[in-house]
Amino acid sequence: MLILLAVAGNRALFGADFFKARESALKPGRWQLGPFQIFPTITLDNLGYTDNVYRYASDPQPGWMADIGVNIKAVSVIGRRFVLVLEGHPYYSYFSTVDTERALNHSLNARVYTWLGGIHLVYSVDYASLRWRPTNEFAAKVRNNYTTQRLEADIGNHSALFLTVYAGLSNLDFSDEGYMSRYDPEIRLNRTEQTAGVKLNLPLFTATLLSLQAELSDFDFDYSIERDGRSLLTALNLRFPEIGHLTGNASLGYKRYFPDNPAYSEFSTMYGSGHVAYRFLRRMRLGIDYNLDNYFSFISPEFYYNQKTAKAALDYYMSRNLRLGFSYLRGRYDYRQLADGALRFRDENQYIEFRVVFRLAGTTGVGLSFRREEWDSQRINLQRSYYFIGGYVTHDF
Repeated sequence: MLILLAVAGNRALFGADFFKARESALKPGRWQLGPFQIFPTITLDNLGYTDNVYRYASDPQPGWMADIGVNIKAVSVIGRRFVLVLEGHPYYSYFSTVDTERALNHSLNARVYTWLGGIHLVYSVDYASLRWRPTNEFAAKVRNNYTTQRLEADIGNHSALFLTVYAGLSNLDFSDEGYMSRYDPEIRLNRTEQTAGVKLNLPLFTATLLSLQAELSDFDFDYSIERDGRSLLTALNLRFPEIGHLTGNASLGYKRYFPDNPAYSEFSTMYGSGHVAYRFLRRMRLGIDYNLDNYFSFISPEFYYNQKTAKAALDYYMSRNLRLGFSYLRGRYDYRQLADGALRFRDENQYIEFRVVFRLAGTTGVGLSFRREEWDSQRINLQRSYYFIGGYVTHDF
């Protein structure tokens, strides 16, 4: 129900494909340390000024801010049967006027790929400790510690119809260190999630993959045990690294929730997420992002909400080293009761951004951005808005 953001690295691209992971691991890194090729990347985001650190309209706190860190990936081929990938991203969030918002964050990921008699396997462990806004319902940041283990197996030939089976275990722990302590997110959201699923995959063209997915998840809450239950997800997924000028991935499906609490009713929602980019007229790039899902509310334990967001981005390359861009996002969040699924209130938001990006080298660039976001909430105590003007480093020029 809650999005788990992990350092997925190439796992999302390769799945459990040992040979593609091995091919990528054999590429020379910037440095070599023993058996490992090292790929470092500087990360810089949100370097600028905002009129509202907390994003609550009733309590604006202006100030300067920045997220500064480094992403380090180490890969190694071990013999003929194993590929090891280690990736870490520590970064520091700085705020000039609000000491309690300053925080050291980090995420770590380890993956092992192997191949046994036509079965491709990948085992991964993710750990993160982040002070952030885990979902759009959060205005101020909270501390989220999570650990995820996942085992995935591809059975069959990757050039023809093949099967993927996977299982995962996640532990999510929330805590607040300041502004949002009155909401007790740990009481509402701390839980263990167990997931198992299967995908039937059909390769199309050279790298495009079409898959039919079914996934069952079990939710076991530490404190809000009345929320315990299971969900069943069915979805159609399409991944196309490059079809001419079109790249991206898209998922669309249906999710159903089955509560353990007899006082709560079953409910269902459309599910989907995706990002599609299209290059046209040589100098233009259009990007479309969307997300359809449902989430447990941290404000009220008896509520969940359905989220529908869509974002469009248009970039114009004035030259090979300069592009101008514009983005617009629109979102709707319908809050429903777990007891009967009745709609109780709705939030809506919109987001607009103007940007100028300069290429430094390869796909790395420096951007200057102005962003403005506004929320129209039926919950008066959660009205919020903010603007931001500043810079960032991008690796997707």
